[in-house]
Amino acid sequence: RKALGWTLSIETSHFGDIVLPGRKNACQLFVTEEVVHKVMEWNTSFSNKTFLSSPIEYIKVIDLKDVKISPFNEKTLTINEASNRLDAVASGGFGISRNKMTKMIASEEVMIDWKVITNGATNVKRGQLIAAGDMGQVRIEELGITSKGRRNVKVTRRTRLKGPGSILS
Repeated sequence: RKALGWTLSIETSHFGDIVLPGRKNACQLFVTEEVVHKVMEWNTSFSNKTFLSSPIEYIKVIDLKDVKISPFNEKTLTINEASNRLDAVASGGFGISRNKMTKMIASEEVMIDWKVITNGATNVKRGQLIAAGDMGQVRIEELGITSKGRRNVKVTRRTRLKGPGSILS
């Protein structure tokens, strides 16, 4: 928000949420009506090269009353892994194979606390938030060790229920 405000010479109060729906190279930016034209102009100008390699291909202006946000589905679970590695904990938290998670990490689809991580061996810590593509988020609630030396990890998985009219559908 601050970087966009500074680049466009717009007060940050005109920017709302920036939603990352999980699709690579996609985001949804909420701005006040007063600055929509400035954002549209910026998209086609040379100045956006600081942030983008090419202009945004698809921009749609939607009235706020037409925006429907899907509810969240939250589930707390405890997973048992050999280590606190991102690839292990994230695959267990999202309920997918470690091989699939490794591929997602390599293709820059996984973030910890909104920073893209490309190394699956990165150790996760209590309180961190893992986001993976359009799969949702996993928050690390607790880290423990079992009597056999394995890692007991309590996580909360948060996924958005998708449906017609949702900003994330």
